[in-house]
Amino acid sequence: MKHILLAAVVTGAVAGGSTAVFTSSLLDSESYDDPVELELFDQGDEIARKLATLERQNIDLLERLIELEQRQLMSAANRQPVMDTSGDSADLAQVKQEYQQLVAAMNDPEAVLPETLRAGVSQALDDIRAQEERERDERREAAAEKRLEDRIAKLASDLGLDHIQVGEMRNILVTENTNRTEMFTKMREGGDFGNMREAMGKLRDDTNDALAKVLTPIQMDQYKESGGTGMNFRGGGFDRGGRRGRGN
Repeated sequence: MKHILLAAVVTGAVAGGSTAVFTSSLLDSESYDDPVELELFDQGDEIARKLATLERQNIDLLERLIELEQRQLMSAANRQPVMDTSGDSADLAQVKQEYQQLVAAMNDPEAVLPETLRAGVSQALDDIRAQEERERDERREAAAEKRLEDRIAKLASDLGLDHIQVGEMRNILVTENTNRTEMFTKMREGGDFGNMREAMGKLRDDTNDALAKVLTPIQMDQYKESGGTGMNFRGGGFDRGGRRGRGN
């Protein structure tokens, strides 16, 4: 680009200088009476016009070249800087060395893994166990949600609930499930089973009290008879004392 720009400038200067010199020499002639001289003058005038045209063309070319160069400079300035990856070679060498040590340890059961590799393997195992635990919790929650929706759908059909009652019942039963899950979590962490029975009985009573505000008396009786809470089924649920009842 710099060579093209320089050529355009030189060409324009030469064209302009040639035009001025040639025109000046023609105007300084003492006489134009000679036909040969007149013809030469006409030819010189034509050449001068051509040179002037060439000069204008070179000026236009020069302007376009300058504009193009400016656009390229602006484009280069807006580009993202190239990241320096010179420091990656050391990391790559370290990874390669650790990989070779790992391969050697696998081939030799008595070989001792480097500390960094042992720490990395331990962290990887912890991450895997944590991920598996999260996935189990997600599957457990999804299964619980499905059971709840199936339960609500059956109750809505058996009790003849309208859409408002269905929505209220869903909120009540979701709260019941959440509280029950918290109770079982505390129980697994070392809670007392006797306290657990009392807490579960209170949870059932609270749920029934909330449902009594949503259901009609007839619907509430049907709900209790069907063992809707899942804790007092006629077919073998638990009574309020925590004893398993007999099926009828």
